[in-house]
Amino acid sequence: MRITAMKVSSFHAGSHLTLNSKSFKIVRKVQNKVYLENIENLNVIVKHVEELLQLHTKGELSLIGVNASSTPSARFSKDLQSLDPEHRDIVFYRLKFIKKAIQLLGKQPTTVGLQSVIAETGQTFGLKKIPSMDSVYKWWKRYHCSGGDIMSLRKRRPGKAGTRRFGSIIIDEIKAIIEEEYLSNNKPTPSHVYRLLEHKVELLNRLRPTPLKFPSKAQFYRIINGLDQYQTMLHRQGKKVADKHFRSTGAGPSTSMILERVEVDHSPVDVCLVDEGTGVVLGRATITLLIDVYSRMILGFYIGFEPPSLVAVMRALRHAILPKESNAPYLNDVTGEWTAYGIPVNLICDNGSEFHAETFKRLCAELSINLQFCPKGEARYKGTVERMVGTINREVCHHLPGTTFGSIQQRGDYKSEDYACVTEKELKSFVSRWIVDIYHNRVHTKTKRTPLAMWNEGLESVSPILPESEAALAFCMTHEETRRLTHKGIEIFSMFYNSADLRALRCRRHDNYDVIVRADPEDLGRIWVLDDKNGDYICVPSITPEYATGLSLRQHKHIRKNLIDKGLGEQNKKAVLEHVYRLNEDIKSLKSNRLQKKRRKAAQLTQPNQNSSSQERLQPAPLEDTVFDSFESFDVVQFASATLDEAL
Repeated sequence: MRITAMKVSSFHAGSHLTLNSKSFKIVRKVQNKVYLENIENLNVIVKHVEELLQLHTKGELSLIGVNASSTPSARFSKDLQSLDPEHRDIVFYRLKFIKKAIQLLGKQPTTVGLQSVIAETGQTFGLKKIPSMDSVYKWWKRYHCSGGDIMSLRKRRPGKAGTRRFGSIIIDEIKAIIEEEYLSNNKPTPSHVYRLLEHKVELLNRLRPTPLKFPSKAQFYRIINGLDQYQTMLHRQGKKVADKHFRSTGAGPSTSMILERVEVDHSPVDVCLVDEGTGVVLGRATITLLIDVYSRMILGFYIGFEPPSLVAVMRALRHAILPKESNAPYLNDVTGEWTAYGIPVNLICDNGSEFHAETFKRLCAELSINLQFCPKGEARYKGTVERMVGTINREVCHHLPGTTFGSIQQRGDYKSEDYACVTEKELKSFVSRWIVDIYHNRVHTKTKRTPLAMWNEGLESVSPILPESEAALAFCMTHEETRRLTHKGIEIFSMFYNSADLRALRCRRHDNYDVIVRADPEDLGRIWVLDDKNGDYICVPSITPEYATGLSLRQHKHIRKNLIDKGLGEQNKKAVLEHVYRLNEDIKSLKSNRLQKKRRKAAQLTQPNQNSSSQERLQPAPLEDTVFDSFESFDVVQFASATLDEAL
């Protein structure tokens, strides 16, 4: 319903009113009966004046006046309070003449006797400046047509805002230059666009006997400022920026119990860390955080130099689900208890590749977690965890030596690397102390209660769900792939795994076949192979346990890369190619020799090596033989063999 400022009306023919959010017009009044015509369907209803008065008292009826909009609005219009004192005094000044004219001449505006009314009003109030009769009549008529709206007497600027006194040609040129130049993603300044407009008008004036009137820079700036701000930002900075700037926020998703909605997010910490052993600056680590929206309790986190990836999410999720060990190193200095644990019902995340990984989707399915993705580029859909990460940075990381602060402006001349002295283990301890001893016991601005109290209250109605065991949870978090089972066992990540149980599994079939394999990315010392007959998994150790046990997949890939780079660096490719060419020429020469002894020698050179037995290939070789030597000699031998085969 639209309510105008200080408007008065009565139940007379021609007046408008709203009844139960519907618009009506009084078409007739006979004694105490009022005939109301519905604006939409033109149906006429009859109401008694007493009934309308009761509806007006209850707030179900609003008197609008003579001029009314056919579409009711729930917005309040501009009132006197919104005007500055100077314009407010102008309204009161004009109202004095209008009221005196209505008192002496009646409600209908007229010029008869109006001059004497103006003079009498000036004497009554002691006004030095007296308006003309035409001005007072114009004010009176505007006041009457508005149904007695006092805001109709406010001072108005003549003409259309921004383009007054300009012809249609200039107006069209201004619109065109704004649309083509100013409303572009190049984001030119208004002064640059104004210079382009000056040049364009100058070209037009060369062809005209009478030059066009040109707007000043101040007038052009007012036109720019009068543009729709959303559309301006949409064209100059993009839809995402415009939607974010002009967004309207509501109460957000509602939750009724703990673990109903859990949000997860990654973010770099605003502090440079150093190596615990050498003291060398390592840079900024990454924090992965999970928070319960209902209680605002932090369920778990992971801090490390693992980039936003599946491994980081797995570690943080494991920390959130399992009960916290009181003797954990990062909790040594914590005085309170971290009672948060349990499998989330709904997990809210963004569209990072780690959350779309098949392994993560399978994990959520096995744990009965409903995985929900935010719309792309809309981080506000998980604003709780986004704000929490920022709070940790501000209240913990920004107070540590070596902080990078939140922006370049805040950091100023502060050299973060020069002051860095905090290790990864110390940062975990600081963050844990802040979470358990400070944040969980502090009143939250949204819930008006402490997260710990909300969580304990939620435990009375909801019992958190836990996995069967820690080992079962670790198995659920393994990486699943399909691999070929051969006499060598299983090869995965360029490593071999074999055992007696795996040999028995292979003996069921005559040929090699594919099996489902699960591997823990954080410990490559063993894998699990699905026994399709019994429906369970068997544990298969690595044939090089001294290398693989406790080794993560990222460490293994780093070692392999370094070894390959080392081997390629040691190899003299040109010399190898020269020797291959010479060997090939010698073999050709021997083959063409007429002596049988030399032809036999050529045959021996081209014959494949058959000295190694299959038994020797199955034996686990030492670490340097299985990993390092193969990397150093693989490229040369393979290239030489291929070249010889092609030549022969």
